[in-house]
Amino acid sequence: MGSSERWTYAQAGVDRVAISRLHKMLCSLRVNRRIVVKGPGDYAGIIRIKGLKLALHVDGVGTKTLLASEPEEFRAIGIDAVAMNVNDIICVGARPLAVLDYIALRKPMPMVVENIVNGIKEACSKVGAELVGGETAIMPGLFSEESYLDVVAACVGEVVYGPLPGYLKAGDQLVGLASSGLHSNGFSLVRQLLLKGRGYRLDDYIPSLGKKLREELLKPTRIYVKPLMKLFRYGPKPIAVAHITGGGFLKTKRITKGRKLALIFDSLPSPPRIFELIQEEGNIDELEMYKTFNMGVGMVLCVRGFQAQEVAKKLNRMGILSSIVGRVERGEGVYIGERRLDE
Repeated sequence: MGSSERWTYAQAGVDRVAISRLHKMLCSLRVNRRIVVKGPGDYAGIIRIKGLKLALHVDGVGTKTLLASEPEEFRAIGIDAVAMNVNDIICVGARPLAVLDYIALRKPMPMVVENIVNGIKEACSKVGAELVGGETAIMPGLFSEESYLDVVAACVGEVVYGPLPGYLKAGDQLVGLASSGLHSNGFSLVRQLLLKGRGYRLDDYIPSLGKKLREELLKPTRIYVKPLMKLFRYGPKPIAVAHITGGGFLKTKRITKGRKLALIFDSLPSPPRIFELIQEEGNIDELEMYKTFNMGVGMVLCVRGFQAQEVAKKLNRMGILSSIVGRVERGEGVYIGERRLDE
């Protein structure tokens, strides 16, 4: 269909500038440095207790939950809740140990809760973590008939690799690991654009996707922990790891740690068809897409240039489609091709 109107994430109700201000305020909070090794502003916080470094993180599935209606889809939502956490803490070199969940509903829904928890347990098993508890809250005054569910998880892990990010330098290479699809970000825009704005239905068969829309949108988030732990353990060890989630490729800037280095993504693979569909239907600028979605790359590793090919080959052998997607240069900013993303 398409449209001459240019859609943005802000149009769907997510104001990236306002969120950035909120993050800056939270990152300025004072912490007890005798205990806190890494405070707000990174992929996970790290505390030190009796010589042991523990990474802590909390994250949710967001409005993707509003699309689920079948048992298998709620199971996928449970996987998403864990994936969003463990994929973040591996970026600071932490091995997941334990997970807590928080499931809030408008009314009691035993089938929904059971399948979400089954998904959480399945994902925990994949990464060697334990589901140790959680909270199920029934809050009829907080939710509507349409928006009736929120799913959040928290994770603790032991920092056994690192410190991450390490010391990047010009000449390092960026290796991209394929995503399974949209993962769990950008769904406010997807819902407003495709379902409300363009009139798509979840059960519509989309020829260019080769499946129903719901099958594509509700794929569970890929978990990268085990392949990355193998690289950390056996090499070549990544210098830095960036999880491509909320904010798309903007958060890759974290791995430079404020140094005068530019991340140049000039060899990215063509985005999977679902991203092209969203871009076409919303007439969305390319940079806006890379600020909102993973565009087919769920994780980025920074490695020494001479090790990049070996890292990509090892990941491919482990079943994660991977390739060199860019490089590190002297300068500033994050670039998609020749266009700067973070201005």
